[in-house]
Amino acid sequence: MDRLMLLQDAPLSLVKWNEVKKERLFSAMCSSHYTHVSHNSTANKGMKNEIALLKVIRDQSDSHYAQDRFFQLLNWDTSRLTPQWFTTSTFPIGCTLEELQYHYPSMPEDFTWLVFTQLLEALDFLHNVCDPPIAHGDLFPGNIMIGYPNSESKAIGGLPQVKLIDFEGSQFSKRDHTLASDNVTLTDHAYQGFASDILQCISILYIITALHPSISDYKPPVINNSCEFPDIEADSAKLHLLSETLKASQQRAYGNTPWVLQSLYNYFAPRAYEKLANISESAEAQMRDVILDVSRPKFVETQRRLVELFDTLV
Repeated sequence: MDRLMLLQDAPLSLVKWNEVKKERLFSAMCSSHYTHVSHNSTANKGMKNEIALLKVIRDQSDSHYAQDRFFQLLNWDTSRLTPQWFTTSTFPIGCTLEELQYHYPSMPEDFTWLVFTQLLEALDFLHNVCDPPIAHGDLFPGNIMIGYPNSESKAIGGLPQVKLIDFEGSQFSKRDHTLASDNVTLTDHAYQGFASDILQCISILYIITALHPSISDYKPPVINNSCEFPDIEADSAKLHLLSETLKASQQRAYGNTPWVLQSLYNYFAPRAYEKLANISESAEAQMRDVILDVSRPKFVETQRRLVELFDTLV
């Protein structure tokens, strides 16, 4: 990804640096193993598009609860018509969902509800709150970050945060609420811009639930319609029901209605928030420990390289 993301707790504030020092730092980083900023014209046009989208997200999420679902745009190259760099906030301690699943495929049930609620909050903001609405277009576990805003061990607590990244291929879309009928599907032209996000979200969530150890031996009810939700209140039964519903939605593919995610959220979110509000200390600690385990080596290496760069430039 041709972006420059700096740690929030970096030892110097780049905002206060003059342009000469900034350019020297970015040039040094381009030649380092820490990051790469492409000078390819096509990539830089994508970067210009990403900056425009991040501006909209930043400005419109400022007073919205979904502001925690995205990293904030901090600074960007204004010296050229086609920007060659930009900076955003990031997690001092964090990793992608893809990395987490590779090292720890099985996570506590609470983790599923965490990703479920926060991922759907992020997409709801992009699709239904942003004006104009935004289609991410490249949603997969590698573009979902999970982490903590603090790097000090004693300050790491509570639930981790889920954030969407990589808006280089995203685009502004249109929505048409006048088509809200049971006969409308994702094949309708008015919703095709959001279809990829919706289907990828369903796939991501289904894989997470399918990896839970309790799913394999369970014999769930057959669900033929996404509106048919049996009233199951047992502790883990909701997770199994979510998994089967996601599986049915995944098989239905473009036959889903455009508001399938909203239907899932309306039904399962109350249980999800209740579960997260009463999360056990052991489950919270397990999530924290695995995220630290996966992300700590990268964090230490990044800090070391940042110190090297600053020492050579200051």
